[in-house]
Amino acid sequence: MGLTVNNHFTAYELIASDIREKIEENIFKPEQRLPSVLELCSEYNASDSTIRKSLDILKKEGYIYSKKRVGVFVSSIEEKRFILKFNEFSNLKEPVTASKLLMFKKGPDNKEAKDTRFYHKKYIECHRIYEAGAFPVLYKVDYILYNAHMRLESINAEKWMGEMDLVMDSPAIYKQLALRIEMGEEKIRQAMVLAEESILYKIRREYYTEKKSFVGLSEIYVANHDLKLQIHEK
Repeated sequence: MGLTVNNHFTAYELIASDIREKIEENIFKPEQRLPSVLELCSEYNASDSTIRKSLDILKKEGYIYSKKRVGVFVSSIEEKRFILKFNEFSNLKEPVTASKLLMFKKGPDNKEAKDTRFYHKKYIECHRIYEAGAFPVLYKVDYILYNAHMRLESINAEKWMGEMDLVMDSPAIYKQLALRIEMGEEKIRQAMVLAEESILYKIRREYYTEKKSFVGLSEIYVANHDLKLQIHEK
């Protein structure tokens, strides 16, 4: 991570984001001492000043604090709730003008499955890419459970996914969102024709019925320079 990222994100912001994520996922636990600056320099292949800038960001946000001559520690973070309003089309800076279906197949139902909730279940794996003019702006992967009696070879994939989009976007389906920043898989980066320094927003959206039954999930990838987001603290 020893480079400056185009447009919005610098190397120290990316490092801060990675450490923040480890804190939020409880990899670094409250009151745990973080690795030393030297150790973080080695881990992220970054300079001393870059690491210190990353830590300064996290200190200002309240994720960590320093003990003189001892080290840097994870704070006991007060839980905060946020509202994230997201729609993969209205949150794009440019309107989508076309889409392509890249893959539509039965997903693996064993340990290769994307999520343990798909084990021994019938589900669709669908990859689509969306364009604004001549440029790819969004890559979407859907994993949707389906009726075991349905014969995939007899259905129109694009029509079926269009119908599923309507169902999943309806108020009857509950959504759970998670947002993270990452470089993304190489096949996704190639499909989106991304520059080497570009990074991605990854929005994971899970779908549930009114009875809280899990029915599928989507993973949506958008380049940082193509997305506009607003997150409000409750």
